[in-house]
Amino acid sequence: MTPKAALTALAFENSFSGVSTLLASRKRLEGLRKRVLVSAIPDKLPGSWRMTTVDDAGTLELGRARHPDWHRGPEMRPYLRVANVFEDRIDTSDVMEMDFSGVWEKYRLEHGDVLLNEGQSPHLVGRPALYRGIPENVAFTNSLIRFQAGDDVLPEWALIVFRRHLHAKRFMREVRITTNIAHLSAKRLKNIEFPVPPLALQKQIVQRCDELLSGIAVMDQQVETGLRRAHALKSALLRQAFTGGLVPQDSEEEPAAPLVARIAAERAAQPKPRRARKTTVKPPAQRVADATAPEPTAAPALAVQQEFEL
Repeated sequence: MTPKAALTALAFENSFSGVSTLLASRKRLEGLRKRVLVSAIPDKLPGSWRMTTVDDAGTLELGRARHPDWHRGPEMRPYLRVANVFEDRIDTSDVMEMDFSGVWEKYRLEHGDVLLNEGQSPHLVGRPALYRGIPENVAFTNSLIRFQAGDDVLPEWALIVFRRHLHAKRFMREVRITTNIAHLSAKRLKNIEFPVPPLALQKQIVQRCDELLSGIAVMDQQVETGLRRAHALKSALLRQAFTGGLVPQDSEEEPAAPLVARIAAERAAQPKPRRARKTTVKPPAQRVADATAPEPTAAPALAVQQEFEL
């Protein structure tokens, strides 16, 4: 093996082991993110906290149902749907529009609204995101539930509560599954518990969670950069391998394309081997029974004649 080939083999090995390490790191970061959210709310609430329900902590409302009649109209407005709402993130790359004539103000989103997925796969149902005014002048459909916090609840605190319920699988206990889609109705969401600490403490917990989650996000981005570099290195090494750049090339050797064509022609010219028939080997007891069995007697001529007459 040439020094270049040895270095390439070592690079391949390091690339594969590096990808495995990075993927394991990403999994640990995801577990750490869930731990931060779940531990933000203690199992036993301090005396200054109060436990209420989602319905008492704010107001819930379903978005507008989609209908073919509203694909065109005089008041076309953008709207958000499940495909736009991820955990603590709103994707604006694919925002659709429909006519909101006469109902625009009812379904228009306000800064601080928390949106939760009404229909999703069971482990993602209830996935929440906070609307922070981007995109502007946008509504929402009935695949989402809007939560508007009450006076003693910060929208950011509500987001933490809902994210905790998501990762603690609290929403999964309330879902109903139809055609492989889990649904969290507004009626069931209303009765889910909602812890409310004093406003000052809400701000402190929100700030602390933001700091921890931001640090985790930075590390996750570093892992993503490492994965992209590892995949790029693997692709470059494979290109070198298939173009003959890893070992010295002999000009007297037959080029690859004619060699492959010649091998294919030789294989096509060779006769295909015939398959041998399978013979069934009878067990010894069966062979003895066959040997001792009486020979079948010929049918009487009269019986054969009667059979043909019938």
